[in-house]
Amino acid sequence: MLLKKIKLENIRSYLNHEIDFPEGSVLLSGDIGSGKSSILLAIDFVLFGLRRGDLSGSMLLRNGKNNGSVELKFSVYNKEIIIKRCLKRTKDSVVQDSGFISIDGKKKDASAIELKQMILELLNYPQDLLTKSKPLVYHYTVYTPQEEMKHILYADNEIRLDTLRKVFGIDKYKRVNENCKILMSKLRELSRDLNLQIEDLPTLEREREDIFKNIQNIKQDLNEINIKKSEVDLKLKEIKDKFEQIDKKKKVLNELHTKLSLTELNLNSNVNLISNINKEIEKFNNEIKEIKKEDISILDSRELKVLVGSKEKEVNFMEDTLDKLNSKIKELEIKRENSNNLIVSLRKLDICSACKQKVSDEYKKSIFDREQLLQKEVIAELKIINENKFEGGSKLMDLKKELDMLKDKIREFQLMELKIKNLREKESSLEKLSNNSKMLKEEVGGLNSLKVDIKKQIDEFEGLEDEYKILNNNMTNLINNMNIFATKKGALDVQLKQFDEKFVDLNRKIENKKELELQRNNILKLISWIDTDFLIVVASIERNIMLKIHHDFNNLFEKWFNTLVDTENLNVRLDEDFTPVIEQDGFRIEFEALSGGEKTAAALAYRLGLNQVINHVMGSLNTRDIIILDEPTDGFSEEQIDRMRIVLDELKLRQIIIVSHESKIESFVQNVIKINKRNHITEISY
Repeated sequence: MLLKKIKLENIRSYLNHEIDFPEGSVLLSGDIGSGKSSILLAIDFVLFGLRRGDLSGSMLLRNGKNNGSVELKFSVYNKEIIIKRCLKRTKDSVVQDSGFISIDGKKKDASAIELKQMILELLNYPQDLLTKSKPLVYHYTVYTPQEEMKHILYADNEIRLDTLRKVFGIDKYKRVNENCKILMSKLRELSRDLNLQIEDLPTLEREREDIFKNIQNIKQDLNEINIKKSEVDLKLKEIKDKFEQIDKKKKVLNELHTKLSLTELNLNSNVNLISNINKEIEKFNNEIKEIKKEDISILDSRELKVLVGSKEKEVNFMEDTLDKLNSKIKELEIKRENSNNLIVSLRKLDICSACKQKVSDEYKKSIFDREQLLQKEVIAELKIINENKFEGGSKLMDLKKELDMLKDKIREFQLMELKIKNLREKESSLEKLSNNSKMLKEEVGGLNSLKVDIKKQIDEFEGLEDEYKILNNNMTNLINNMNIFATKKGALDVQLKQFDEKFVDLNRKIENKKELELQRNNILKLISWIDTDFLIVVASIERNIMLKIHHDFNNLFEKWFNTLVDTENLNVRLDEDFTPVIEQDGFRIEFEALSGGEKTAAALAYRLGLNQVINHVMGSLNTRDIIILDEPTDGFSEEQIDRMRIVLDELKLRQIIIVSHESKIESFVQNVIKINKRNHITEISY
């Protein structure tokens, strides 16, 4: 991550300022209270937003202003990012307003929490920071406010360890330990509940065994009933077979009765048809006589059709001729209009648009004469064409009248042809009716013979009904016996169903309780595994990680402190709680006993060591190339300030931003941004 530019609007002592951050070492130089730290707070705000109890809107928004904003431009792996957050004063407080983020020119409006989430993703910070108030990784790698590092040095050992666990992301092991103890307590409680639920398991198993014996006895009784029922079923089958034979005979008898009814129906129908046909024949004879009375002669209409075709051609030719005359009239009208337009434009023309010379009156007169002659010719031609058009229109009307008369004659001929056709159809229908009448009379004779045969066949089935009644009585007695068996079987089935349901219910309860018993056993195994195996492994992992961090952190702390403080009899190290231990001539001394410069050096060494260890442990952070040092030389001697040059060179970072009022630092940084405050307004100069 490299910072490139920040825009501040109504932020503390800044009204509307832009500050460019070059690559390399940059010094924000100015007197105490000039507004240097305000820039760092603005960067913190624009990246991570407001935080209750840590960074409030009232700390940032300029007094007397209702709105303010911070816009930061930076790069991450060649991605150019611009983020903007806004502040708005309300009745009771200063709150965040909506903002936006732009990645390689693609802008997206977002809420405060959405902006924080996207920044965490871009910087590759842990996502659990989204729900935490402080961005600890940022504060202990990139920017730590002036007094915050001293706070961690003065803090209680347990608080310091918890803070470092959170920074390194290993507080999860402590949470795992605490959660495991809570889990084991819950599991032991659950195990006790399960013991209460399965204590009646032996009683349920004995009850299930008794029910099983009852089920077997009922099944034996049902088997005996089924044997007797099978004997009755066999007798019923014999009767049903006889019934089937009788049913077949009854079916044949019913078919004969049906056939007799159909025959009589057809016979009556044919007699009625013959009567109706005779009436129809008489009707057709009368109609034919009436048609023959009319004077109908078949005329040839082909000549008329030829005349109609010829007349239609004349009409079409005359219509085409009139269309051509209309087109010619339009053409001549356009020609006359163009000539008039030319005369009008020529009267107004003084200078030729092509050659830019004056147009003479002689030239205009020659054109006027030519166009007037042309208009006379057009008028004469229009007169002739209009006369021809009038004559053609009259002729076209006469031709259409003649054509309509010819078509009327054709329709008269077609009507006569239709009457002749109708006559022939009626004569044909009369012949068909006569033939149908003859056929129906023959069919009536056949139906009378069939009726006699069917009655003889019906007489052969006499006595069938008495045989059917005897079989029906026998079948009724057998069915009564079957009903008695069914009643007994039904009662036994009800008992069997009840016992089966109870047996299934007991099975379900026993299986559930065995499942609970298995759960209880698994829970006891899990409690034992967590207590004797898992927690030991977790503690071992945490201890090994902390030992590695402690080793690296201690070496870096000693290195940076010795670089900043050249005192042979003064040694520093970190104890097991990461507390700085100061020894002078072999004796441990209190941190408060150090001089102001030595305290600042210890805090800076702690800060630089912590920065490098975090970047090493969490190696994928995208802020490992930048560090911001807020007043790192407070209380330093001239010699210690000179040693800062060595520190900056050894850090080997792409961007180092230093906030300081020490003018000497300007000599060993690459870029200086001067910050001055006049009349409560900060000014920037390079």
